[in-house]
Parts: sequence; C-alpha cells; structure tokens
Amino acid sequence: MGGTLQTTAKRRYNRRSPYQADPSLHGLNQAKFAGQARQSYPSKHTVYAGAGVAVLGSVAPHLRAEFDWFTDEIAYSRLYGAGHYPSDLTAGVYLGTLIGDYEARKNGLTS
Repeated sequence: MGGTLQTTAKRRYNRRSPYQADPSLHGLNQAKFAGQARQSYPSKHTVYAGAGVAVLGSVAPHLRAEFDWFTDEIAYSRLYGAGHYPSDLTAGVYLGTLIGDYEARKNGLTS
C-alpha cells in the first residue's frame, strides 16, 4: 500500500529532487540516476520507515524509541544525500505512519 500511494503522489506532484533543481548540491546518487527524472515528494524511504515504526511499535512497544531513532536516521540520510527536501521526509513519515497504523489495526495488533 505504501509503495502504491507514494508512487501515485510522486506522479501527481512531480517535484524534482534537490540535486536536480540545484546541481551545485552534488547529490550522492547523482551519477547513478544521471539523465533520469527523479521525483522527491514524498520520500519512499520514509514512507516505508513510518509504516515500519507504526507496525513494529505496536508489536514491540518497549523498542519504540529505537524504531523512531532508526526512522530519523533514514530521513537524515535522504536529506544529507540531497535526494529530498524536509517536506518530502515529513510527508513520507506521516503517510507511512497512517498506513502502518491502519495495517496494525486491521490485523489486530492494536486495539
């Protein structure tokens, strides 16, 4: 579900990655994706991380702080690599959390 929603949103908003909008940023994946149009909103990595935190946090609530930390690290790596704007990351985590909460409730992991 997360992959489908983030792909749909990327097509809808069609925002270029920061390193494409400003070539002086020298994005970490710039050479890998040379010549390709890359959309940044929302971040796929943070959608998946947000969904993971929601589901895993309901299964192992005592580890929630570690899951949150891991999500923050994923978001920072995307920002540092000039692949995403802060709003891409925030939207991704938010969307992922909604999806993860839905899936956790649907599968009886939370009340």
